[in-house]
Amino acid sequence: MPRKNPCLNYPSRSAAVRALYAKGLSWNEIAEQTGIDKRSVAGYMPRKRKDDRWKNSFSVRIPAHLLPVLAAEAEKRDLTPTGLVRALVTAAVYEALIPAILDDE
Repeated sequence: MPRKNPCLNYPSRSAAVRALYAKGLSWNEIAEQTGIDKRSVAGYMPRKRKDDRWKNSFSVRIPAHLLPVLAAEAEKRDLTPTGLVRALVTAAVYEALIPAILDDE
């Protein structure tokens, strides 16, 4: 039986990789935090989810001067700035907060 290697307070590397992925971290971010090579991170991921996760997504540029604030808030929540932005947008959409945030109502 293979020996488990604890990683980041998770019982194994695969558990750590999957937990960080579920939090919205990219493969590069997971590799950086765990010390696992980026190609190895891909090996821990289920095939179907890896292929379909961002199938219908798009990129958005965030002004650089906002990064320090996003980074500080993300760190408080054990997220990356990218993960925090994803969480904020997701919450705004699913909780119908966009009019309130933009003061449209």
